[in-house]
Amino acid sequence: MWGLNIVILKLLVTELPPATMTAFRVMIAGVTTLCILILTRSFRRMTKQEWIYTLLGTLFGVVLHHSLLAISLTMIDASSAALILALVPLTTVILAIFFLGEKLTGARLLGIFLALIGVFFIQGESFTSFHFSLGEVLIFTSMLVQAISFIFIKKATATIDSKQITTMMFLTGSIGLVILSFIIEPGSFSQMFTASPFIYVLFIFPVWS
Repeated sequence: MWGLNIVILKLLVTELPPATMTAFRVMIAGVTTLCILILTRSFRRMTKQEWIYTLLGTLFGVVLHHSLLAISLTMIDASSAALILALVPLTTVILAIFFLGEKLTGARLLGIFLALIGVFFIQGESFTSFHFSLGEVLIFTSMLVQAISFIFIKKATATIDSKQITTMMFLTGSIGLVILSFIIEPGSFSQMFTASPFIYVLFIFPVWS
């Protein structure tokens, strides 16, 4: 589903404004997870510390990650984006060592190495083929901020249900993305209604990555 999401996003940004489209997509995901939260009765009042971790996770993992991902896909192809995003496990492990005190075991290193080798075989390229274009810089930043968000999510889910964290991140993140879309894509709201019917079928898919 993660791989499918990248392809769907690439199709969506060809006909819809990336930041505005992402804002509405994340909002749909937030409403969906809110319904799940209500049905499972998993909601409880959050502490100040939990809100801090959640909002930091939202900033890095929703607002920055999803907006940068969508914008970068207007500049580079989906396979190149996926190759750079494959660095998320390695980056997360490094951050977890420094900020969560986790150990870098041999098995974990082997898993990361094998995963990257698999991506290279599928892509048929190497990192030397990249020339650090703006799109590649944006997707790399998107990967980095997502890895950073995992640190805050890990801290938040230590004391609160992950479904509630996911819901709060999507709902608050969609608000941040709407504000961002007004800043970087003024007047783009009307463009959300000019795409082909097939694009809207893809649009209603939930946000997976």
